[in-house]
Amino acid sequence: MIAVGATRFILFVIIPSMLRVHPFSMGFEINVRLASNVADTRSPCEQLESRAPEYWSNGVFSHCQFQGTVEISNGKREHMFNISVGDDLIPEVSGEEMIYFAVAYFTNKVLNTDSWDCRTVVGIGQPNDTYTRIKVMDDIPLQEFILTTPTEQNICQKIVGKRYVEDQIKVEECHFLRSETIHFDGQHVGKYRLRIDKRLKYSKPMQANSIYTHFIRELNFKYGRCDFNGYWAPFVSPSCK
Repeated sequence: MIAVGATRFILFVIIPSMLRVHPFSMGFEINVRLASNVADTRSPCEQLESRAPEYWSNGVFSHCQFQGTVEISNGKREHMFNISVGDDLIPEVSGEEMIYFAVAYFTNKVLNTDSWDCRTVVGIGQPNDTYTRIKVMDDIPLQEFILTTPTEQNICQKIVGKRYVEDQIKVEECHFLRSETIHFDGQHVGKYRLRIDKRLKYSKPMQANSIYTHFIRELNFKYGRCDFNGYWAPFVSPSCK
């Protein structure tokens, strides 16, 4: 099973495991989750488009598609969207090779530039993020996670062995995969693969597809405002890989 939620629109060939920019590229379709504010009576897309309005007006962000609202825990809810990100319009991360995790990180950072809190999480696991799991168990919904953060955070030293989200996530392993330079605050953004322990059974239940947004927000609160973004890595069974 491979969950792919970001579509790359391009006029020529997509090389496996690599997304290359062509001059006629139409950009990325990318997933965004926004923490709902019950006091905000605007439509969900109006709420999202009020964040970094200059990037919406100049076409870097466009085509907001509201996908629905989910309850994540204790009455808290998140709006889900697909948006288009015009990679050829982003000087901060443009280059011969556009990398999904860097575009997702940039998008999340920009959407929170002018706000006092970090209310979005951006992206979904890609085909080159997959891992193999032999047995699927209900209490182990997902086990590997893709985390992006500036390399200067030295994040692996901070989080391995620690528990988050009311003890529902424990980081067992952390491995650096690669980095990309983003000319936005002069950051070198690293991509890391985390091995996550199963949700501890004595903890309060929470849906797997929502728990990761709590995890990201907790990292942002503890270690740096909106310096973290991430998503679950998709898994495949050995017979399907």
